[in-house]
Amino acid sequence: MEWNNNLEAKDKILTYLQLPDKIEYLKSKKQLISKQFYASRSITGTMPIGDLEENNYTRSVSPEYGAILIADSEASLQRRIDKVERKQALFNELMPILDVQRLVANQRLYHMTELEYQALEAINEVEYYLEEHQKTEERLKGFGLNEEQQVQMKEAGNQLLNRIKELAL
Repeated sequence: MEWNNNLEAKDKILTYLQLPDKIEYLKSKKQLISKQFYASRSITGTMPIGDLEENNYTRSVSPEYGAILIADSEASLQRRIDKVERKQALFNELMPILDVQRLVANQRLYHMTELEYQALEAINEVEYYLEEHQKTEERLKGFGLNEEQQVQMKEAGNQLLNRIKELAL
């Protein structure tokens, strides 16, 4: 990937250096989901709907609906946490911890250092890997395939399943 200037490249590096903070923020946000839900809604009583006097009627939230909303919000946030943790793990694998500490110090310089160029290469590798991994998952689920390709994938899966069953017997 070509970078237009040093600031753009340094900004990209900085986003990767801030991944641990982002993970902690998302985890603390996940812990607050149910508290915020119960603080803003009532399951046993009623709550006002609307801001104006003429819209001042009340309605309670069913426990099932509340549980579904909380679980869905937590699962969604957990997927984001997993994605950021995977990104951080891949980046840390390519950049040793000592280099990351030096990289933080190099962020104050205006010019690009050799270590920052190495970090950009690592970032490009991480993003390429994650992008290809997502494309592979989509292909396995059948997204982006025409009908003929979906039938071929299904047949290949069935053949593989049959072969595994034969070997198991």
